[in-house]
Amino acid sequence: MSKPRWQINQERSKKQENGIAKELGGRRVPGSGSMRGNKGDVSAPDVLVEAKTTSSKAGSYNVRAEVWRKISREAQTVGKEAALQVDLLGERVVVLSWNYYRTLRDHYRYC
Repeated sequence: MSKPRWQINQERSKKQENGIAKELGGRRVPGSGSMRGNKGDVSAPDVLVEAKTTSSKAGSYNVRAEVWRKISREAQTVGKEAALQVDLLGERVVVLSWNYYRTLRDHYRYC
């Protein structure tokens, strides 16, 4: 018997979040940020990440202003930068604020 779609999506999201946490030296947020006081999907030392995946058929994700505002606001309340990481059919894409991008670029340019 095959698994229901919601369970497959939940497993895919958990795997994505665990991978991000491991790479960034952070932790997966219990309940994927749905519990009061626990924000975002992954909390790393300097960044709060909202993780999104696409199904094998869709292959696209629309960045909605309300999603970006939510993760930005949550990150600001805990003194971190915001990032939205989207898996697009195996391609990993990150959305950052322009100011944070410039900070990272300038930092690594002079290292």
